[in-house]
Amino acid sequence: MWFDAQTAGLVGGIAGGVVGICGGIWGTVVGVYARKGKFKTFALTFPIVLIGLGIVSLCAGIVALATRQPYHVWYPFVLVGIILVAVLVPNYIMVRKIYAKVEGGRE
Repeated sequence: MWFDAQTAGLVGGIAGGVVGICGGIWGTVVGVYARKGKFKTFALTFPIVLIGLGIVSLCAGIVALATRQPYHVWYPFVLVGIILVAVLVPNYIMVRKIYAKVEGGRE
């Protein structure tokens, strides 16, 4: 077993909190500045990093599941990975289109 249930709660809580804060920061920056064409590098790079972390988390969860780790071990990894990928990929595409529209280009 990778870690016990108490540690799993701590890992899940911290990971969920960090993901939520990062998503809130990105959403705020995009919501305020994307239509003004500002902070493009941050707005288009930060979600790629988070999506990468989501994929890594999802892979870790799948490995934990494949090695028959208990539910409290694999579930936080899978949950965080699915949320990051499922939420950020469509929003990233939308934000890219917003920046392209602001710059007068088409995508």
